[in-house]
Amino acid sequence: VDKTRITTTADVSSRGSAGESGHFAVIDSVLRFPGVMAQPGLVSRAQIRLVSGQDSPRPASLELRAYANDSCTGTAALSPTTMTTARVGWTPSSWNQGTEYWTPDVSSIVAELAQRPGWRPGNSICFTIRSATKAPLDSSMTAFTAELDESMAPMLTVVSEPCGGVDCGDNGFCVSGSCSCLNDYFGDRCENPPGPPSLCNPIKERYLPLVSLRCA
Repeated sequence: VDKTRITTTADVSSRGSAGESGHFAVIDSVLRFPGVMAQPGLVSRAQIRLVSGQDSPRPASLELRAYANDSCTGTAALSPTTMTTARVGWTPSSWNQGTEYWTPDVSSIVAELAQRPGWRPGNSICFTIRSATKAPLDSSMTAFTAELDESMAPMLTVVSEPCGGVDCGDNGFCVSGSCSCLNDYFGDRCENPPGPPSLCNPIKERYLPLVSLRCA
């Protein structure tokens, strides 16, 4: 599990007024997470954690997306018209001060960015949080930045599955990204059926002590 916290207030921007130092208005905010170690094709789950800065009597319905670029260099210099196709809805059931709130799974957004030709593990991602309705902004829905306590700063977790996309067929199973074959099948994807031993094949080296053999 890769965990990335926003440790500088420069990586958080918001159009709304948070009212207090160390807080930011959640609606219409941009969160830049640096150093995201997402591997193409291997992201199985991702979530953002926010810690509520104050009570909100009516949590809003939200939508999360991200800027569609290879690496996000800063929240202020980006065009909001270039967004990921993937989007995730989020309607918190409450918003109580000091409570941790986790978004639904945003792996579809992270995976879309990780598939970009210019993406490299360790690049940065800028997530946006917008109202899913046209209701007026709710400035009472705030969250902590790292200014008061780094442990309460916005955090992105990314879970990678080493066996994601590894197909071992019907005669094997994946372990830590590699196929373990059954029924004497062999090959990187257990694609080769058993047959007469090829004495010069390292996979069949158990036969070598039986004969005197010189392999080319």
